[in-house]
Amino acid sequence: MRRVVVALGVLLLLAGCATVPSDSAPVVVGTAAPDAPGVVVKAPLSGREPDLLVCDFISAGASPTDRHAAARQYLTQDASARWEDATSTTVLDNVACLPDDGNGSAPDRSRILLRGDAVGTLSATGQYTVDPTPDPYAVVLDLEQVDGQWRIANPPTGVVLRTSEFKAAYRRLPVYFLDPGLDTVVPDPRWVVDDPDSLAARLVDLLVAGPSADLAPAVVSELPRRVSLRSNVSGMDAGGGPSTVRGNGVRIDFSGLVALDGSQRRLLAAQVVWTLDAASVGGPYVLLSDGAPLDEAHPGSWTTSDVVATDPAASPGASVALHAVLGGALVEVGENAVIPVKGALGGYTSVQAAALSRDGTRVAAVAARAGGGSQLLVGPSGGGVVSAAAGDTMTRPTWSADGSAVWVVQDGSTVLRVSQDPTTQAASTQQVDTSTLAATPGSISALRLSRDGVRAALVVGGQVVVAVVTRTEPGTLTLSTPRVVAPSLGATATTLDWTTADTLLVVSADPDRPVVSVTVDGSELKTLPTGNLSVPVRAVASSPTRQLVADSRGVLELTSGETTVERVWRPVAGLGGEAGPSTLPVLPG
Repeated sequence: MRRVVVALGVLLLLAGCATVPSDSAPVVVGTAAPDAPGVVVKAPLSGREPDLLVCDFISAGASPTDRHAAARQYLTQDASARWEDATSTTVLDNVACLPDDGNGSAPDRSRILLRGDAVGTLSATGQYTVDPTPDPYAVVLDLEQVDGQWRIANPPTGVVLRTSEFKAAYRRLPVYFLDPGLDTVVPDPRWVVDDPDSLAARLVDLLVAGPSADLAPAVVSELPRRVSLRSNVSGMDAGGGPSTVRGNGVRIDFSGLVALDGSQRRLLAAQVVWTLDAASVGGPYVLLSDGAPLDEAHPGSWTTSDVVATDPAASPGASVALHAVLGGALVEVGENAVIPVKGALGGYTSVQAAALSRDGTRVAAVAARAGGGSQLLVGPSGGGVVSAAAGDTMTRPTWSADGSAVWVVQDGSTVLRVSQDPTTQAASTQQVDTSTLAATPGSISALRLSRDGVRAALVVGGQVVVAVVTRTEPGTLTLSTPRVVAPSLGATATTLDWTTADTLLVVSADPDRPVVSVTVDGSELKTLPTGNLSVPVRAVASSPTRQLVADSRGVLELTSGETTVERVWRPVAGLGGEAGPSTLPVLPG
């Protein structure tokens, strides 16, 4: 969902401020992608053998300067002219460069087999896509002698990088767009060259280019289709004017914003400020429109405090107390006691799972039915509940960002959105279109909506899947463009929750890594500490400020160690070993 449509041509901004007029003043904070720190650009070694030269060519691809000029040194002149380096970057593990001369080659010819395991692809706009089933990558490269030195005559299409070199040269950073309700910014993760001199310019380029294709139907951008820059993104001097020196802030002068009203301009500022702040590009930020202040009501520079209403790190549920399912009832966990909640659910003995809305004012629970199966109960916190849906099985419920509806999976396959009339308390049910999940076989055992409401994380057949929540037509909700984001876990995932808007905490049946953190694009997976955990881990509840799990004994929280920086799992008072194996932590979400 976009207020304006971004031209496809803009999506190919590869080397800095492509939107800057060619006659603009050369005052820049990096308008071309430079070499990443730690990447040494050097000429090919003289006398290098063909297999070693091919491996050196792969390493040189980590430098994108001047259309990968460093890597082009390893090519013949004709090959360099033909090489399409801008299409994508393939990331490989287990790279090998092996002679493949077969029955022999002429003395001035050689063939090298470049092979590895393709684990992911980086698009021209920095979007990383993990390969759900890493495929063997293999290409035979022909080499020729040029002035007594081996050079590659048929380079692969696009850039090929080892995983280690990719992560040394690039940074994963969010580019922020807006949720449909214009309440918060939504991260669109991109991998960009890790260079502080070009970072601001590159991120502004990506904002202008618009959201990734997956996310575009579900977010809004206030940067119009024909927006451009009147001059290059620059640093600032003490008076707020352009400067080539970093450290005093950033100056950006847009053109093409005439149609935007004050509210839209402030939301545009939020996109820019949060994107630059997340990359540690220090403010203040002078944002201009045709040389004048972006917003007449805000003539000065911008800081994060000016756009705090859309803070992506805000956690509306941070002030809501920890809750738990204990003995079949919903309880509130206080500092000194665990007490049943007020209202109907505090007196139940059959609650199997529960969820609180972001602000804690509404509650949903799955409870066992007397005749068998489960039912979904919804209502105001501390009040009565009504039965809204039933089935043989139901997953833990999850609330929409605004608390107007709760989602649940019925019988492992049907995703329901349930809302409740605030006056009559009558519940209405809508089925969500999940046809796109057909490519991932298996039942849905977990579903969690992100706190901005734009993404859904699911466990499908034991695999971790992230989809985008879109409205394909009025009144129709769809889980679109699903992607498996933790293929290395296989089919061992059992449940999950959102830690931040672009990071998940996943529980796995793998005893060697029972709890892992995975990014929404699947580019990074980290195993969390296992100390004090008693596998199997049964449940997880996570937020930007707290991470809790339930193992075979009770509920534990991930905390910092008292004498070391190592994080450890510690029992939650009142929910520890004495609580029993059915106890579950409940955080808003």
